[in-house]
Amino acid sequence: MYTRRAPSGWPHSPGRLDVTRLAASVQTLGDDALTFVCGATPFVEFVADALVRSGRDPARIRTERYGGADGA
Repeated sequence: MYTRRAPSGWPHSPGRLDVTRLAASVQTLGDDALTFVCGATPFVEFVADALVRSGRDPARIRTERYGGADGA
């Protein structure tokens, strides 16, 4: 996912990750797949919550947080 500019040939337009994009990205994963989320705490919280709302098993989601709200 790219927020400003995507490489040539990238199949999606640039933009922030949202629930719809996230759900589309994980829809082909099997039920046993682990999902890893790493980043600043607000990002990780958003993505992990969105994954659960899209039907992912919370026990199959692994998270790693760093820094504060600004990622520092």
